[in-house]
Amino acid sequence: MEFPIVLPHNNIVIKLFNWMDYPSWKAARNVEAYDKEGNKLWTIESLGGISSTDCYTNISSKNGEIHAFNFQCYDCIIDENNGKVISSTFTK
Repeated sequence: MEFPIVLPHNNIVIKLFNWMDYPSWKAARNVEAYDKEGNKLWTIESLGGISSTDCYTNISSKNGEIHAFNFQCYDCIIDENNGKVISSTFTK
């Protein structure tokens, strides 16, 4: 897999960076949003839980929502305005 993974969503661009490039002892806030000019808008909120597995492994845009899949098996819906987790659903 080649990083970053780039996802256009509405008027922003979401980038997923490789969680393995972050320190293993703390949450990897490895999703960022940028405007069309390349200005950073936000960094995703940490989901919480066990720090070593608090990272995002996939992103998608479905039905107008940003979905970030967390290593802890949560599908998180992300607020496109600020990177906060709106909801999370356990998927395992």
